[in-house]
Amino acid sequence: MSLIANLNQLSYLPSQIGFSLVDLEQLSLQWNKLQSLPASICNLKSLKRLEARFNQLKALPSAIGNLTNLEVLDVSCNFKDLQTIPDTIGDLTSLVEIDLSCNQIKILPASFGKLQNLKRVNIIDNPLVIPPMKVAESGVEAIMTFMKERWQSVLEEERNRLVEKENGQYQGKRFLPLAGSWFAKARSVVTSRPSQTSTIINILDQQL
Repeated sequence: MSLIANLNQLSYLPSQIGFSLVDLEQLSLQWNKLQSLPASICNLKSLKRLEARFNQLKALPSAIGNLTNLEVLDVSCNFKDLQTIPDTIGDLTSLVEIDLSCNQIKILPASFGKLQNLKRVNIIDNPLVIPPMKVAESGVEAIMTFMKERWQSVLEEERNRLVEKENGQYQGKRFLPLAGSWFAKARSVVTSRPSQTSTIINILDQQL
């Protein structure tokens, strides 16, 4: 099932669209005037292609990682409006192709390194800092090598913080701005049930 709504001057989508089109596999919204996508889109669990290039998107829904069957994501050419990508991008485990070109993105979330199935990545024409522009222009292999190393570094740093916390050496209350729904759940466990810290450390060890 596909919904093609290109070249329609759309400035918004129905807020409940994600609840009424549960079998949708392709959603194409190119060449419109959309400034946002409704949060309900994240309920389209069958969605495989999401195309929203040439709009005015300012952000992607924070729960976009729920689209675990998504294979193609194209939000290129939103130009000055799109500046950040949510950490939950790393939960799109089926993603094969992503196009983020021609936006104002400076930093790819560390969780980008979790995307094991990516074959095509286009992030050119962004004012990138992470990954560096030289890496961004070197192709998908260079980009993913850089981002996977960054993800591993983040995991290791989080593990070290938790070890310090368990040993009574960590005095602060601030966690790293880590990526994805897994870390959100892990933090809530540590906060509400400190005795579970060892379990979280063991899980991190398995990821490293």
